[in-house]
Amino acid sequence: MNPRAGLFFVLALLVAGLAWWILDGGNGAGPIEGSGEAQAEEEEEGRAAAPKTEVPERERSEEGFAAAGADHSDASSDIGDLVDAVGDVLKIEPKRTFRFSGRVVSAGAPVAGAEVIVSEEVSWETVTDGSDDLVLTCDAAGRFSGEFEVRQNYSLALVARGYQLLPKDKLHLSPDLEGDAEDLELELFPAAEFFGSVATEGGAVVEGATVTLELTNHWARNRAGNNLQSTYLPVSFDEQTTGPDGQFSWPVASGNYQVRAKHEDYGEDSDWEVSPEESPVELKLEVRDQGSKSRIVGRVFGPDGRPKAGATVLFATSGPRTKTDANGEFMLQDAEEHWAMEPEVLAWAEGCAPVGVPISEMAELVGPLRIDLPRGGVLAGVVLDEDDRPVAFRTVTLMGLREFGDGSIPVKNELSVFGDLDDLQTDAEGRFRFESVPAKQLTVALGNLYAPEASVLAFPDNDQLVLRIGELQGPTITVQGRVIDGATGAPLPNVDVTINQVSRVGSGWSASSIRDLITDENGMYRGEGLPPGEYYFEAMLEGYARGKTAPVVEEAGEKTQDFALYPERTVRVVVRKADGTPAAGASVTILDATGHALTIWSGDGSGRTPVQVDDSGVVVAHKMPGGPATVRVRHHSFEDVTRSVDWSGEGPHEVIIELED
Repeated sequence: MNPRAGLFFVLALLVAGLAWWILDGGNGAGPIEGSGEAQAEEEEEGRAAAPKTEVPERERSEEGFAAAGADHSDASSDIGDLVDAVGDVLKIEPKRTFRFSGRVVSAGAPVAGAEVIVSEEVSWETVTDGSDDLVLTCDAAGRFSGEFEVRQNYSLALVARGYQLLPKDKLHLSPDLEGDAEDLELELFPAAEFFGSVATEGGAVVEGATVTLELTNHWARNRAGNNLQSTYLPVSFDEQTTGPDGQFSWPVASGNYQVRAKHEDYGEDSDWEVSPEESPVELKLEVRDQGSKSRIVGRVFGPDGRPKAGATVLFATSGPRTKTDANGEFMLQDAEEHWAMEPEVLAWAEGCAPVGVPISEMAELVGPLRIDLPRGGVLAGVVLDEDDRPVAFRTVTLMGLREFGDGSIPVKNELSVFGDLDDLQTDAEGRFRFESVPAKQLTVALGNLYAPEASVLAFPDNDQLVLRIGELQGPTITVQGRVIDGATGAPLPNVDVTINQVSRVGSGWSASSIRDLITDENGMYRGEGLPPGEYYFEAMLEGYARGKTAPVVEEAGEKTQDFALYPERTVRVVVRKADGTPAAGASVTILDATGHALTIWSGDGSGRTPVQVDDSGVVVAHKMPGGPATVRVRHHSFEDVTRSVDWSGEGPHEVIIELED
């Protein structure tokens, strides 16, 4: 029902109810059947039959007032019930009006005529059907303004669209936002197509290959506070299956992508740091050697030395799993060696701690293996808040570090590869209990794995653990440092220092931001409670080039990470051959003073490294540090050239590099 029509309907019902009450004399008896004469006769007979009692004048007046009050109270209650019932039927909710204004830009320039779609949404994941959306058109300066009425506790979403342009993100205005939302900025980026094909090494197209695309230089807009958030919109991760022509295609925003193809009858192939401009991308798969599959046999024994029936056995690198029979025996079929992981058989059972058995050499038949499962321990306890009250239905995680065979890839948890043994929820009384735990020191943590609310170190067996919110134990990292202006040495306050946790799969890796810190007036920052793992750190401040470290595996303890940020510069790199003609095909990498490769930002807001020169042999790099740097140029027909530069001055800045045969 239309809200306005619903309101008129409610008012009509209220008027009807009020008229009913007045006509009925306020006695709540409802409509009277029969004639007025019959009613008068009945009333007269009632008065005649009633005994007469003298009541003093004062008592009569008080009694009359009380009776009248009771009558009106009953009638008011009836009307209130009517209003409540109608409200329940119509589900009318209070509303508020958002007033907002801002602009739409692309590469920093206003987008005249761009449209802004304004909608009410329940949450970021659940939106309305769009029938009540408001569409605003930007003026010649790319500006828009408007107001929108939404239900209480609903948020407001704004997203821009333009011809041959993609929106960067959707803005969410929280229902807790006070006042008007002004100077909002929505960004659009040129639409691009990332496409290519999958074929065998012999050139035959591959149908049914799974192709994944992932944005490797994923950006996120920083918003102040919790009342203004954003959701990234362009394709950052997606998956397709190739058809009979072996082709794949995505509409994407400019940026660097990783594309990977995989087929059950073929191997894998991937390409890293590829931009849409480099399409078409060709991925080549080799037919798998079916003879490389192995059969693994063995027997599992429990802590008492007897064969263990019902134990789970898993080949970790390719997934086949099975259960042991009554004699504790198992067979794993079609086990395949993974190119990036050492082969390993894992086994676990109820009441036993999990065990991993490395395979030194894969063959057609591996084994028979003997796997002895030790007794599993117990870690149990209760989660309490700051006032020692139980905390119910919260996730508790067992944390440890485990390394793959090459010793270089730490992962969050030894137990995670054995199934869902590494996390659980507290019960209604805040209690938790882990069983089948290996006999080693582990950290029991509450909440976010990389920013726990509480943690404690423990060895099995211990069923008296107390996790108290705000108290942290265990091997953690404390990172601190100072951020200064690289040109003047002055401390920089209000710098956003981001801690990014790295996850590795095979030879690739991805990262996610797990902690944001802000420097104080002295340029200092400090973050505590990080678990050991692999991280990189970034420092960002408007008007300065971003500071960034390389990923490093950090052990528990104190870490100091300082940054020297330089004002942003726009730099022009010109690459020529000895005869002065442009060196088409040359790639340019720019490194900061620490030797870290910088993202080279283009004018349209996309960034990557390295970057190929254009047809004129030129790369224009934005957001470069206004200080010492290194420019490296590579070309398949020439020797590499490295040049040290200093962009401290205001500019303009240009580097001319000549390639020699």
